[in-house]
Amino acid sequence: MSFLEYIKEEKNFSDNTVVSYKHDIENFMDYINDIGINLKDCKPIYVEDYIKTLYANGRTNSTIARNVASIRCFFKYMFAKGLISKDSEINLKMPKAEKKIKRETLPPEIFDKILFQVPNSTSGRRDKAMLSLLSCTRISISELVSIDIDSFNKKTREIKLKSGIVILPYNAFAYLLDYLDNSRKLLLLDKSPVKTLFLNCNGSPLSRQGFWKTVKKYIKMAKIGDSVTLQNLKSLKL
Repeated sequence: MSFLEYIKEEKNFSDNTVVSYKHDIENFMDYINDIGINLKDCKPIYVEDYIKTLYANGRTNSTIARNVASIRCFFKYMFAKGLISKDSEINLKMPKAEKKIKRETLPPEIFDKILFQVPNSTSGRRDKAMLSLLSCTRISISELVSIDIDSFNKKTREIKLKSGIVILPYNAFAYLLDYLDNSRKLLLLDKSPVKTLFLNCNGSPLSRQGFWKTVKKYIKMAKIGDSVTLQNLKSLKL
């Protein structure tokens, strides 16, 4: 029995609650995947950090409370099934609601400094397109690297994401077109068509670890210290 079946059939949760829990857990899993943590290795500090990002992103107290309940229920289910070694969430100390954490923001010129480090090469065009998409859509890296090429509509500047259809800003649109017109076919090499939008140098789908490693390289080249994180990088608007 899956987690969603469990909360619906055993816990008798309503359909709306099941959908909300599903959304909460998917977002949490995207978060720990982006920071390179396996669920089996997920310690309370990582859950705590995730809740802090919800406060930082301006989520309401009721939404955060539901996320806490979703994650607690999920961990207890996984522990009962023997899929994790211990219930990592049991001793979690949650930040107090009244101490809302201020969102960390970056000045727009930081993004320009990062983009300036990206070469006009085959892989560089891909990186510019990915950075601009990350910034203008604020999606997770996991979703970014899994975007299907058919999700993008050149005629309308639209791209279909999990959250819905987004019309890209002109500069993000231009970076993506440049990648598609001048780089993707070269990266594909002689392989059979791959549906994933962003490819690595071997013509295979780019991994989230590979992309984040590349981003950190550009951040280091830009000499902007430790001020840039995944969260505040996504807060920049193009």
